[in-house]
Amino acid sequence: MRKIVLCAFALLLVGVLWAGGEKSMDPAAKAQKLKAELNLSAEQTAQVEAVLREFAPRFEAIRKDFAAATTELAKNDLKAGREALMKEQSKKLKATFTEEQKAKYKELMKAQGEKTAKAARP
Repeated sequence: MRKIVLCAFALLLVGVLWAGGEKSMDPAAKAQKLKAELNLSAEQTAQVEAVLREFAPRFEAIRKDFAAATTELAKNDLKAGREALMKEQSKKLKATFTEEQKAKYKELMKAQGEKTAKAARP
């Protein structure tokens, strides 16, 4: 059941990010935001920023390919690729967190997903 909920959340988050959420925030700003929300140490913040910088070009490439995609099949393939990339990034980020920070991060992601889903409704 937990895996189903996490997968559903990941899909929701993918949709949110495709809609433009967080797209304009650079890795340093995202790292600072997480530092404040998760009470990260200076070392953790540097590690988080490094992970975000590592993944940023890959996300941007998918975003550009998605904008250029002309078929739903191509868009669905790109969404699946983005979801896999998000899982990989999340795994690396969580490796830098304490158990308490992981729990808070999970809450933050859930809240972000709910906020985005609400905004996406007609």
